[in-house]
Amino acid sequence: MEQKNFEQEEENLIALMQKEIALMREVLANMHEEEISLRMNDKHVWTKVLCQRAEILRLLSPLREKRIEASKGFKKEVEMDHFEILTMRDQLMALIEKMNQQNATNESLYKGSERAPQLQKIPEAKKKSSIATYDGYE
Repeated sequence: MEQKNFEQEEENLIALMQKEIALMREVLANMHEEEISLRMNDKHVWTKVLCQRAEILRLLSPLREKRIEASKGFKKEVEMDHFEILTMRDQLMALIEKMNQQNATNESLYKGSERAPQLQKIPEAKKKSSIATYDGYE
């Protein structure tokens, strides 16, 4: 009976991790869209992308809490022997790292776009050289 309960917990944890990985990939893709909108300086698209991300994060947060709770039932020794769980944990860690890198890129682009109007100098009109010309040969 205990083995059956363990298998159900294991299946539940794997299902939660798969869903979390899928949503985190969506967040990362959304962050790439944010980068593109920032590079294009398209505030309308940027706002839309952030609204989409808020919705994804709204779904991700309770899922992450459930996954953390489900993983508490596993002993470290058991988790370390389970290849699928280890692989998914590595995927989660890699996604977090990529998201942090993407966030740093987006933040620097955002800060750069905020300062851009202040730093740009209005180009001075080029001074035209005066050249004396002779129009008449008569």
